[in-house]
Amino acid sequence: MLLLILAFFNIQVARNGITLFSRWTIYARLSALFFVLAFVLSGLIGPIIVLFWLGDFDGAMWTRLALHSERQL
Repeated sequence: MLLLILAFFNIQVARNGITLFSRWTIYARLSALFFVLAFVLSGLIGPIIVLFWLGDFDGAMWTRLALHSERQL
């Protein structure tokens, strides 16, 4: 359910061109590394989860690149 709600928000943001929200998600997604590392170091999750975060890192960088290239137009 949470993923569906987040997907709805992101679709609406894209449809309405709300770039500020997209910029906020970059910072939030990058800060997730600290939580993932803390969970790994405390033994709550396995280190393989860091690979999933790397996928989200790629998404955050893609968003940053898209927002940056949009400003150049």
